Amino acid sequence: MEDNVYIQNDTSVLYNLSPINIGTMEVESLTSYIARLSEEHCVNVNTLINEILIKEIEKEGLYRRRNLSAIYKTSTSKFNGLTTAAEKHSKILNKLTGRNDLQYITLIPYKGIINKCYLLSENKYWCPICLEEMKDSNDAVYEKLIWNFQLVDICHIHHIRLENKCTYCNTIQKSLQYNMINGYCQKCKSWLGREAAEVKIEKDLDNVFIIGQLLENTSQYYPFNKEIIQKNLRSLYEIIPSPKREYLEKNIGISDKQISRYISGDSNGLTIQSFINICLYYQISMRELITNYIDFSLEVRDEKKINRLRKYKRVDVRKLESDLKEYLKLTHKRKAPISILYIAEQLGVSDFTLIKYFPELIDQLKEINRKYRADVCIKRKNERMELVREETIKLFRSGIYPSFRKVNSKLPFTITGFEKIYRDKWEETILELGLSQRVNQYN
Repeated sequence: MEDNVYIQNDTSVLYNLSPINIGTMEVESLTSYIARLSEEHCVNVNTLINEILIKEIEKEGLYRRRNLSAIYKTSTSKFNGLTTAAEKHSKILNKLTGRNDLQYITLIPYKGIINKCYLLSENKYWCPICLEEMKDSNDAVYEKLIWNFQLVDICHIHHIRLENKCTYCNTIQKSLQYNMINGYCQKCKSWLGREAAEVKIEKDLDNVFIIGQLLENTSQYYPFNKEIIQKNLRSLYEIIPSPKREYLEKNIGISDKQISRYISGDSNGLTIQSFINICLYYQISMRELITNYIDFSLEVRDEKKINRLRKYKRVDVRKLESDLKEYLKLTHKRKAPISILYIAEQLGVSDFTLIKYFPELIDQLKEINRKYRADVCIKRKNERMELVREETIKLFRSGIYPSFRKVNSKLPFTITGFEKIYRDKWEETILELGLSQRVNQYN
């Protein structure tokens, strides 16, 4: 469509990298875009931020460097949301890349319409199967904006729970890190994707698809007319029977105060859950609610159940044991670890429940995971020692004395003072080459 054709400048400071899947529920997030942009320029995120973004933001007078440092350390999840940080970074990146559509990979177009409370998660979440499929198909690996929502905990494609921890080192992943690469752990650099699991979660995904409708309409209908939404909510409020407060809270799941303030214009927007509840109750789409005038005087078409907080359910021990054994088989088959916490989330119980009812199966799983991590650690150490040897020989053949410091600077990883095995390998290679160690051997 003509509305979706974005004007691009002839020249730009950074590559004119296109964001992925704008106008769909699979749209990329801004933090993912920053990581991909860094990769395209063959620099890490730290270099892109410190050498280009921060300088440009200071030049424009949008932030002071001291304030920016605090934002990058504590508020990076908000880069995809409704905050000033998201607005200013999308604006600067538009300028640097010669684009004008990067605001659509944040929620900035919904500022003043949706409230930022309970909107986005603090940390990064992802579907490991989606990442694996991107890698297998040789597509660009990216992180979807929809994964950032607090109300989205299930992948609507693969019906598994989203993850936020590396299965190898158990580290929680931040939304934006200086050493971030899409699809890889920010600490141990392990791949976060994996093949499809056998056990799928059966759960109502209405929340996910309504949020998806929101993302689909961003580029097509922006800027939104807030008066249409206010008029729709006023029409809804007027036909609500008395007592309105009790009816709204019991039947629709929104507060009387929240909707009254929004109608009067004295509000920063309704929560995303309130919009979802209205859509579910009246069986209308998010697009209808925010772009079209709706006559709420018609009867409610279906008393569809609103998504409530999950109540406690009795544990079906036999089914749980069967499912847990399936995961054990999958672990043996893949020869890769699956964390207890991940399995517990997939089965809809706590990890304490699994440990309580099935201690022997959990011990088996722990032993498999321990052996795998030990093997990975040994393999990584051997590969790194071989790299130390190769770089030492390469420097020697180039006519340069292969001091430890020079060798260390050539490696794709940094050797710390606690990793004596790499220093020993360097010394062994020096002797192998027939070189004598200098007085200050590490310089």
